[in-house]
Amino acid sequence: MKYRIVITTFILGCFLFVGLNAKSQEKSIYLFSFKHLKSSLGHEILFSPFLHHAKSPHLANYYINGGSLVYPTAVYNRVYGIITSTYQPKLRLVEFGSKASIALRIPMTLSLSTVDLKTKEGNKYTPSSVVSYNINFGYYEGSRDNALGAFSTEIGGLLGIDFGKDATIENEAKTGISLAAGYNIIYAPLILRKYDNEPRSAYKGLLSWGSLIGQVGIIKKGFSIYYAFGLNPTRVHYDDALGIESTVRTNTYQRLSIGFKLGK
Repeated sequence: MKYRIVITTFILGCFLFVGLNAKSQEKSIYLFSFKHLKSSLGHEILFSPFLHHAKSPHLANYYINGGSLVYPTAVYNRVYGIITSTYQPKLRLVEFGSKASIALRIPMTLSLSTVDLKTKEGNKYTPSSVVSYNINFGYYEGSRDNALGAFSTEIGGLLGIDFGKDATIENEAKTGISLAAGYNIIYAPLILRKYDNEPRSAYKGLLSWGSLIGQVGIIKKGFSIYYAFGLNPTRVHYDDALGIESTVRTNTYQRLSIGFKLGK
C-alpha cells in the first residue's frame, strides 16, 4: 500500500511541477489539435521474452476436505508470457514547450503464453459438477489434469507525463523518461483446452479481468525500456487442508519490455 501511495504522489507531483513551471510561459503550452495530428502521434512496438506475468483477482473457490471441515482455497487466473508483443500508440494531449508533454498511451498486447486457473497449491480449477470419486479423495470441485489454455491478449489506456527525448517531436535530448498509470483489461486464454467436453461458456467470468497498472519508461535513441506493474495487488487469506492460515497475492501484473520507435 505504501509504495502505491508514493508512486501516485510522485506522478501527481510531476504534473504539478510541469504546470507550475509552464505557468509563466503560457505561450509555450500547446493543446492537442486534429490540425496537427501527425506531430502529436507516436508509435512503438515492445517485446517481452519471458518477462510478462499476470494474476487475476480472486475469481472462485476450490474446496478441499480437511477431515471434518471443508476449506475453500482461492482460485485465480494466471498468465505466464513466453513471447509477448505490444503495439503502443501514443497521443500527446498537452505539450509544454519542447521539454515535456502529457500523453495518452493505448498498449495493445498479444502474448504466446500459458494460462491456467489454479490455486497457490497447484490445484487446477474447473467449473465441472462434483463427482463422487472426487469427494472420496477429498476434493469437492472437479480438477483439471492440464493447463487451461494458451495465448492471451490485453488492451489498456495509460495517461502519463513524458520528459526529455520523445516528449515532443522537437525535443533533441539524449534521454527521456515516461511515467504513466491507467487501466488494463486481460483476456486469457484465447485458445481453451477443453476438459470433459466443457464449453467455453462454462468459464464465464473467469477468462477476463481488469487491473490498475503503472508504467515507467526510459527512452533512448533507437530504443526504450518499459516496466509495467500492478498498482492494486490483493492478498487473499484462507485456511489450507491442515487448517493453517495461508495467503496468496492476486491481481498482480509485471511486464518488462524493450521497445522500438516506429517512424519518426
